Amino acid sequence: MKKIFALLLSLTLVAGSMFVLASCGDNSGNGDKKAEDGKEVAAIVGEWKNGVFAYTFNEDGSGQYDSAGTIKKFTYKTDGDKVSITFEGDTVTNEFTYFVDGDKLDIEDSAGNKVTYVK
Repeated sequence: MKKIFALLLSLTLVAGSMFVLASCGDNSGNGDKKAEDGKEVAAIVGEWKNGVFAYTFNEDGSGQYDSAGTIKKFTYKTDGDKVSITFEGDTVTNEFTYFVDGDKLDIEDSAGNKVTYVK
């Protein structure tokens, strides 16, 4: 009986350890994660400010850019460290590289100009 109990205890500990390790998986990619429905939720989601300028990225792929009180709505998509933004009424999609580190968001355009925003 003691051997069966020891075996069951060992199996329980192994199974528990596997569960803990599986839940600690690498979630790289600028903090991107999967929502409950399986869609990617980017770390870029939120409101980011730099002086009188602000970006708001919503989970549904919509957002707005506030330039000193002038609001421009947009849609966006992320792919790794790239974000593609299409402003309402425009046919051109703007491509940027982004990096999120805690409450800081760096956005860099194709010319290498980088701006830091804070949450």
